[in-house]
Amino acid sequence: VPGSDDIGAHLVTSLMSAAALLLGYFCLTLYLIGTRRLVRRSRSGGSGLEAQYRAVTRKILIACCIGAVPLIGLFATGLPTYIGRWEPGAHHMLFFVALVCQLIAQGWLFGLIGRGERLLGEVAIAEYNEGAP
Repeated sequence: VPGSDDIGAHLVTSLMSAAALLLGYFCLTLYLIGTRRLVRRSRSGGSGLEAQYRAVTRKILIACCIGAVPLIGLFATGLPTYIGRWEPGAHHMLFFVALVCQLIAQGWLFGLIGRGERLLGEVAIAEYNEGAP
């Protein structure tokens, strides 16, 4: 709201929370790129494990987008709302949409990351068994 005394606190809170969430999604994306390359280069890459891991990583990236895109939209509407070009009610509604998307994405990621780690363990076991005499 223009002229509000607590706008500085609002901006700092929104910047820090958005930056932390986006950094988390970015780090998760980089981790997935690296582990997917590891699975592809392993000797068990021709098995069904690579296809399963690829499907899991695709779903994790979709979940990251579900969480990140509304957050970026919410952040992008902050300045227009502050200077009066964007309706505050629409910005606040977008906040609730972003919140629901965060809950959906985090809930989905909780299960998907566990499945991905299990598949990485299976790849490591298969790699060990192929190398054993």
